[in-house]
Amino acid sequence: MFKTIRSKFIFLSSIIIIIFILVVNGSIYFQEREELLNMTIETSLEKAKLHGEIVGNLIDKNITILSNIAQRKHVKDFDEEYIIGELQSLLECCDVYQSTVYFDKDGNVTNSYGEKSNIVDREYFQKLMEGNVDYVISKPLMGKLADKPLVAFFVPIKNSDDVIGGVGLSISLEIFSEIIEDVKFDGESYSWIVDRDGDVIIHPDKSLWLKRNIIENEKLGYDGFNKLSGEMLSSDMGYGYYYDKNISEKKVLAYSKIPGSDGWKLAITTLEKDVFSRVDDILNRVFITSMIFLLIFVFINYKLIDRITKPINNLTAVVSNRAMNDFNDLEIKETDDEIGNLIRAYNHMNRALNVHTKELENLVEKRTEELKEANTKLMKYNKALEIENINLYDSASKDELTGLFNRIELFKKLDEYHRNIERDLIKEYVVLFMDLDNFKYYNDTFGHGVGDQMLKYITDMLRTYIREGDFLARYGGDEFVLVIPHITYDNGLKIKDKLMTGISNMDSLVTKLMLWTDSSDISIPDESKLGLSIGVCHSSKKSTIKPVDMIRIADERMYKEKQMKKNLFI
Repeated sequence: MFKTIRSKFIFLSSIIIIIFILVVNGSIYFQEREELLNMTIETSLEKAKLHGEIVGNLIDKNITILSNIAQRKHVKDFDEEYIIGELQSLLECCDVYQSTVYFDKDGNVTNSYGEKSNIVDREYFQKLMEGNVDYVISKPLMGKLADKPLVAFFVPIKNSDDVIGGVGLSISLEIFSEIIEDVKFDGESYSWIVDRDGDVIIHPDKSLWLKRNIIENEKLGYDGFNKLSGEMLSSDMGYGYYYDKNISEKKVLAYSKIPGSDGWKLAITTLEKDVFSRVDDILNRVFITSMIFLLIFVFINYKLIDRITKPINNLTAVVSNRAMNDFNDLEIKETDDEIGNLIRAYNHMNRALNVHTKELENLVEKRTEELKEANTKLMKYNKALEIENINLYDSASKDELTGLFNRIELFKKLDEYHRNIERDLIKEYVVLFMDLDNFKYYNDTFGHGVGDQMLKYITDMLRTYIREGDFLARYGGDEFVLVIPHITYDNGLKIKDKLMTGISNMDSLVTKLMLWTDSSDISIPDESKLGLSIGVCHSSKKSTIKPVDMIRIADERMYKEKQMKKNLFI
């Protein structure tokens, strides 16, 4: 069969080309397979870390909301009506919140509907009361009323460094499921979450929620999962492999710790066949191209054996000496004959492979940037929402011009003191109803802009005369109300005299008027000098007066005093 040189050469040269194609394709396949696997693992780890941070941001957002509530004075004073109002507002603002509660150091808990119970035997309560944590996350469980998986967050209420109670809220695990469902994967990859004990709390198959522990997976047909589950629960980030007997597929698992959680891990599972599907496609196309190349070569070799023997030997020598990972074009001079066609076909194959590799790298880079951009937008949204909530509270409770509490907050404070007297929490308090004398003269003479400056100036002066714990509010126009707890009626009169004396200091006011009006010659008639008329009303356990009557009585006494002053100038 191989008696002629032609036949021997054709056979041997064909064998050489076939071996060359197999070596190149094998090298390409195994090298690309390994690189693609490493790239997939890196991408999965980055996705797990990035979306773990997104879940962590949601946890941090809820902890921040609870911390803001826990730091308020009414909460530290355990003002039940105020706290329940805040808890109800929290439920109304977000559908994801299932319940909100607060409790004291004895474990007596009250929910947003005023229902009471005791949680002194709960693990999260005991851990919170130790005083060495900023918050506690409960073990995920099935809600009895909501009939859905829930997780609860708790933040301590502190007086100085002592824990005196706590506030908490529960949130549906479905909100975390929605976050990880937004993760885009190739093939049949999916993400899921386990808690610190290995219980599955989020999974595409909702029947596994709170009903599957990864330590038991090997018994359920997941070979190699025992070792992987141990590493997963003990380390912050990593990856591993296991074999799923149920579908006869090998899988790759990458995981990362969720920041701020109680040992939760976000895992991404990928079928190995999905990882290698793209490199298999590339290999098939390369193989087809190689087969076409081989057929062309055999045909040309048969026809022009004598002519191409030497060039073939040269080409074989050059190719054999090339590094197996060098996919640059062959640096052999191209000709117009079959050898030139062979060189061009080989170079075309290398360029196609480089293009496919570059496309794959660009796709991975694009997906990574999209995930980073989505995370940035979410962080900006959370920050804007926090600022908006703060601004809404200030605009609803404070006077825009002076920054003092408004009339609504005043009556809330009076209702609080009225209840505290009835409960024997305080013995007495006084209300000073204040009205500026001759303020209309300054408004009419210098303009309302100067009038506004005067109101802010008067506000600053009044603040210098009050103690921490006193309550100062703008009642309206040039009227102010000062509420002082724990003092007698006589002491209230003394404070009244100090305030009236302080406000009547015209030297400092004239200096300010010169500054505000840009004038160096201002003279105030005696009958128009700024002053302060004050009415005082006192309430105690012996003679409790309703808040609305406190304001009315103090207002009437202030009015009488103002009339007396006017009569002096008639």
